[in-house]
Amino acid sequence: MKNQTQKISVWLDSMARIGADKLIFCLMIFSAPAVSVASGYSDISKQDWIVSATANYSNDSDTISSGYESLKSEYKFSENLSFNAQLENLNMEADRKSGLTVISGKEDLSMQGLLLGIKRSYSDDLAFKLLAGAEKSSVDTSTPSFEIKADWRPIDELRTSITFSQKTYAVSPRAISLDVVKTEGLLQMNWQASKKISIEGSGSYSEFSDNNEKMGITISPSYRIVHNVNTIFGAGLRFNWYGSSEHLGNGYYSPERYQSYNIPLIYSQKFGEHNAILSIAPGMYKDNNIKNFKLAGDARAEADFKINEVLDLNMHADLIRSGGLTSSEYEQRIVGMSVKHNF
Repeated sequence: MKNQTQKISVWLDSMARIGADKLIFCLMIFSAPAVSVASGYSDISKQDWIVSATANYSNDSDTISSGYESLKSEYKFSENLSFNAQLENLNMEADRKSGLTVISGKEDLSMQGLLLGIKRSYSDDLAFKLLAGAEKSSVDTSTPSFEIKADWRPIDELRTSITFSQKTYAVSPRAISLDVVKTEGLLQMNWQASKKISIEGSGSYSEFSDNNEKMGITISPSYRIVHNVNTIFGAGLRFNWYGSSEHLGNGYYSPERYQSYNIPLIYSQKFGEHNAILSIAPGMYKDNNIKNFKLAGDARAEADFKINEVLDLNMHADLIRSGGLTSSEYEQRIVGMSVKHNF
């Protein structure tokens, strides 16, 4: 097992040194012809093959800035079975005065990850996904990663999913350099109570490699005030509670008690085959480190473009305000885009 992990680490290290164009070429070669041969097919055009690329940039009031890129490929053997591959690259930097730099004092680092796996559907109501791989950083941390997910729709109005995953807790250079690994169990549900009323909920339990634990629950009912072919306008409530067993100072926010209450508003408008979405969720939060509630919330502007029959483009910008590691008035700004091509 140790030798296998070392081989994966060496491969990831070499992967980080080759260009993005070579990565795309390698992923295409690996995820299409290779699996075609394995399944008895030689012409990939007979199968449904989806490749998507994502790029996000963020910075926050904790002085952390990061750039994230991913390349995903899904190759369908049949309607019920597909092969999945995912490459990830993260570059992160923190100001030296923040206390969130690499433990050696270096301000920046990079991390690469690879996940491979399959998705199996047994019906329209039941599907399983299994991904496994590894992550390696420029500060000599190497972590096995995985994701096991089950999607189940017991009735038409209720969708549920259970996810069990493990990966590096990549929220700051300090957390990555300390090799903090998060293992999480997550239960999610969406109940469409009527044409206009829906309720989303989630519950999670996480264990961290530094002996910390976290539990959380979110409940969000919503009501569609306007709903027609081109326009959706909705409003709702969002209740969020979570808590951690320890506050260890290992480069991530871990209050013993956290609560937030928001009023999400969403407006979606179609323009032909394109779509624009605006959402805002004003509210307030409180953790165990402050006496009174503070203003918090999030906002998002998003646009979906149908370039042609096989190419889709998504662009978004986000603003998030909540409790933070170095300040009670934490703010994060995110911009990103993704492209999806269906061969």
